[in-house]
Amino acid sequence: MQTTLNINFGDRVAENESNSLDSYFIKTEHWQKLRSGSVDIIFGSKGAGKSALYTLLVKDENNLEKEGITVISAEKPTGQTVFSEIKDTPPTGEAEFVTLWKIYICQLIIKKLTDKKLCCGIASEVKDK
Repeated sequence: MQTTLNINFGDRVAENESNSLDSYFIKTEHWQKLRSGSVDIIFGSKGAGKSALYTLLVKDENNLEKEGITVISAEKPTGQTVFSEIKDTPPTGEAEFVTLWKIYICQLIIKKLTDKKLCCGIASEVKDK
């Protein structure tokens, strides 16, 4: 008699399992370094687990907040990228790319401050601009 095992190794895309990912995710050295703040950038090829790390980090927002760390999700790992709309007319030089990234990051910070009802003073002036 042959027995068939029904084994589920999960979805190959971590973002599709964000609700259950932490129940089976192995906290690797990369996770420990990222979570502790000793690294900010994780390099890896497609499928290496970068999105899983990102998903878990964002999901750990409440614990990080208790540690005095504010998490700002810069992008949803699935779907179109934040700059997808400029593909027809991309910036022409490095200075324009740098300016575009500065505006984007500033906008993320202002949104977080506004959501937390902390957007006042100079931050409020930046928001108005």
